[in-house]
Amino acid sequence: MKLPDKNTFDWQKIKDQTSSTIIDVAKKTKKNTQKIISPSKSIITTPRFRRIFYTLLALIIVYLIIAVSFAPKVYKFQTPNKISTFVETIVPYPAAIIAHRTVALSRVKSDVKLVEYFINTTKTTDRYQGINIPENLYDRAIEATLIDEIAQTNHISVSDKEVEDAWQNILAEEEGFGDVDMILKEFHSTSSKHLKLFITETLLREKVEEKLPKRRKVSHILVAFDKNDENSKNKARAKIEKVKKDIETGTKFSDSAKEHSEDAKSRDNGGDLGWVDVAFQLEGQDEKTFRDAIFKTKIGQSSDIIETHLGYHLVMPTEEKGILDKSMSQIIEETRTQTKIIRFLKFDK
Repeated sequence: MKLPDKNTFDWQKIKDQTSSTIIDVAKKTKKNTQKIISPSKSIITTPRFRRIFYTLLALIIVYLIIAVSFAPKVYKFQTPNKISTFVETIVPYPAAIIAHRTVALSRVKSDVKLVEYFINTTKTTDRYQGINIPENLYDRAIEATLIDEIAQTNHISVSDKEVEDAWQNILAEEEGFGDVDMILKEFHSTSSKHLKLFITETLLREKVEEKLPKRRKVSHILVAFDKNDENSKNKARAKIEKVKKDIETGTKFSDSAKEHSEDAKSRDNGGDLGWVDVAFQLEGQDEKTFRDAIFKTKIGQSSDIIETHLGYHLVMPTEEKGILDKSMSQIIEETRTQTKIIRFLKFDK
């Protein structure tokens, strides 16, 4: 096929027309786009628009002035009056900012009212002497937020049904309690919604503790000795070796504990110490050999003989939960150090 001679085409004319068309399309597109993304100047300059704009600006300025002027009273937990109470309802004062989350000051104050009401009605004031209740509840609210962060990271959650079931169980224990919301509002300015927040946080912490920190259920047998008496120590060693041999030849660990253990707290329960984590301390002392024996001995087997400040021990782990070699407090503190926390409340020491 023979192509036409390029001279038969007016290439310059085609080029000019094409350029002109592109320019026209670009101008129309720009004009249409401006109509979409920016309002007409006539709208902005109308008296009605200006009145609305300046009214909103004035309201924002008044709002900020009120918020700033009442802040000293609000943040110092002073006795509120009607005006300051109203201001707290319209201004979301933050008590703390944790990463991208905010702990509301109103939430902390509601917690304080609730707990102080409980203390007064149960007449347990003496038990809380020397404890700064607002500071403790403030720290609790921050920790609850950190636990929520941990839970989300590990895909742990609490369903609405679980919260409602727990709430109904509480009501069932308090037969004839009446209109709960009315009573709560009348006596301490809170609501069932606020109490359900407490329930949610408690259930979430329990789930995190159940699934994350490594824990073992363990039993032990203790044969005590006088550390300053070599003869006492030798006798204790001979006894614990015999107990170990009996267990290896078929005697149940729990039966040996009931018969031979000198730990009065756990002896009658077959030496059961319950669930312990990797930060476990024996009678308040950090006994690494005892803790290592708990977590390094195979489930269902008796450990080698361990010496601690109390005497000689045998331990038997029977169950295990969790996936992290950290205690709950260690997990929380690690999250705390990795999270930016801004506190707005300060308490006198």
